[in-house]
Amino acid sequence: MAEQLEELGHKLKHTLPTAKLHASLVDIAVRDGIDVTWNATDVRRKFGVAGQDKLLDATNLGKVLEQRNANGLPSFWGTSADGQLDRVFYIMPGAIDEWAKCKTCNTLLYDTSHGTNPYNMKIGCFTTVGSSGQTVILAVSLLQHETAELFTWAFEKFGATFRVPPLVFFTDGDIAMEVAFKATNGSGGVFEGTS
Repeated sequence: MAEQLEELGHKLKHTLPTAKLHASLVDIAVRDGIDVTWNATDVRRKFGVAGQDKLLDATNLGKVLEQRNANGLPSFWGTSADGQLDRVFYIMPGAIDEWAKCKTCNTLLYDTSHGTNPYNMKIGCFTTVGSSGQTVILAVSLLQHETAELFTWAFEKFGATFRVPPLVFFTDGDIAMEVAFKATNGSGGVFEGTS
């Protein structure tokens, strides 16, 4: 690696995750006509784990979720094929009892929002109208991508935890959510997507 790129790498390693640092160094090398003789693994070895990569290390999140499980609050997480955290599901305290109280009004609302956490995962809240008439958050999902596969995983965790499927499921009309709902709920409930 050229000396000026190495110097730049040391300056940027605390502000960029390794993958972005590698991409930036490659872009500069191509622009300046320097042969790219390294890969992302070489960049990680050379410059160490960047501060941003440490931020994205989910070790502490795993510990919190394990503690929740130990306290009787079901929590689940999983990783993608490359070992990156890409899915989290956890329930809120009292949620199972609240869902069980309202057997005739099992209406579930679910929608995701982007960019609300340092992992850039989409947070989705499973909410219902509780027995008191107020909105109640039952469970939360964090998903890396809004795909049918990850929505199916989250909906399966909801079903396994709460045991009674929703009679009506409201969301924003996301096709991937509809596919996941049908895969996990069969014909037992109504999917209502609004655009």
